[in-house]
Amino acid sequence: MNKIIKHENFHVIFYFIIQIFFLASFYLSWKYSTLKEKILFIDLAINIFNLFATILLLFYHYNKDNFSSLIIKLVLFFIVLVFNIDIYIRYSKENNRTHRYFNKIFNINN
Repeated sequence: MNKIIKHENFHVIFYFIIQIFFLASFYLSWKYSTLKEKILFIDLAINIFNLFATILLLFYHYNKDNFSSLIIKLVLFFIVLVFNIDIYIRYSKENNRTHRYFNKIFNINN
């Protein structure tokens, strides 16, 4: 049993499962982010912070010569980067709308 747990393939598979959960959290944040009252900005900030943490982990795996985990993390990085770009585009489009919050405060209908 000890040989199975210490085996390199087990560690890679376990790491891959953890990264799937990590990716699922990014996906849920991306899929269910809303444009109501700056919630989207908070989602964008959280995802950028997590993306920065992913970049730091990429450097760690590269410097430790752990290439199997590095490849998994690199694929995850590009997928999450696409999510963040999409959230940023949606946020910038919403932010460019003409006085949405001003109209909401003063009950002005469009």
